[in-house]
Amino acid sequence: MAAAGFLWLPDLYEKVETLVTVVVGIMLVAFVGSLALVGVDFGRTVGGLVPTFPDRSSVFLGLGLAATNFSIAAAAYQTHLMAEKDWEVDELSEKGFDSIVGIAILGLIVMVILLTSAAVIYGTPNSAVSAQGMATQLRPVAGDGAFYLFLIGFFFAALSSLVVNALIGATLLVDGFGYDASMENRSVKLWTMAAMGIGLAVVAVAGESPVELLRTAQALAIAAFPLLGYLLLSIARDETVMGEHVNGRTVDVLGILGYLVIVGIVLNYLREIVS
Repeated sequence: MAAAGFLWLPDLYEKVETLVTVVVGIMLVAFVGSLALVGVDFGRTVGGLVPTFPDRSSVFLGLGLAATNFSIAAAAYQTHLMAEKDWEVDELSEKGFDSIVGIAILGLIVMVILLTSAAVIYGTPNSAVSAQGMATQLRPVAGDGAFYLFLIGFFFAALSSLVVNALIGATLLVDGFGYDASMENRSVKLWTMAAMGIGLAVVAVAGESPVELLRTAQALAIAAFPLLGYLLLSIARDETVMGEHVNGRTVDVLGILGYLVIVGIVLNYLREIVS
């Protein structure tokens, strides 16, 4: 209900931007605070920057982590977010720096969470699968209130993900039919609510473990990654569409490498389903 009501607020883009900023702020304060209190083993941390795969399962774990943080759908949606901010072509160099900073902050959060988990949970009998286990990371900064702090952060993270991910699907759908795909368009809002309703119906009917439902939902989303990646690369390399901004050779190579990562992620999930 909160997510559905959120959609109909005026100036939705500004509200979404504020919500995501609040979520990122809570996560930064909580996890950076915990990490500052428990400390970092800099020697082992620097060593961890060198990619190593001690066994086959660690390769699959790395692909799973990449699937969580490397969203090609979000990359495709960036074009619509730029339109929401009324960015012009001649502003890309200047405004693009904002996107780089935002991505860097999200990468920093992921790194801090991994370091905090390694410092607080690794080597203990606590399970990080449950909410209680994950909340243990925040105990150094929040004490007995760690679980409640985690729940607050989890709620806002879930709310922002629910709204943004449903918006992505609705926006791409409406845009695909050639209609106005801005956040203020009624059709986008209605299709977003439809996506939320389908998700709610699945949860209500399935009655499965939330963790398993999340894994299934992620697998279904990832199934579309190769198609989205192919479309993005094709458009970016099409001179008739991009004009003077068509991809150069270096960007093409990086894009193909990224696409291979996407294929690896999908194959990993197929392996998990089969096994």
